[in-house]
Amino acid sequence: MRVGSFAVARPAYYDRNATSTLQSYGADLAPHTTTTRFTTTVAAGTKLIVEVAQAFTMTTSAATTAGRGFSQVQVTSGGTSVDLARVDQIQLSTSQAATQQLIPLSLTVYAGETVTGVTFNGSTGGTLFHVAAFKGTTYSA
Repeated sequence: MRVGSFAVARPAYYDRNATSTLQSYGADLAPHTTTTRFTTTVAAGTKLIVEVAQAFTMTTSAATTAGRGFSQVQVTSGGTSVDLARVDQIQLSTSQAATQQLIPLSLTVYAGETVTGVTFNGSTGGTLFHVAAFKGTTYSA
């Protein structure tokens, strides 16, 4: 008599209809209010593992009046947001410095939650080059 189990292990996430999910925004921008550049909402019946998030800001032309600028990637659940990657920079008239965060992650984002890229440039005049990006894997929950 053979005794066996009918229980079968569930496949790993990467074997459950996994697909790459990428969002990237990059542009040389004049002063602007906080602006959403992309939003990815996790669909019902799926999950998303964010594997890397990137934020980058660099002065490309001098501001008349220096102001703070930032690029960020954030995750939002309900009404609460958490930054995954964020860089802030004061756009000084003599600054050509670049600031970057490239964060390796293993963050699970659930159905209905969002990953968003945002930029802001509060200076007067001048431009900042902004990048907000992430790469992840979406799979069946």
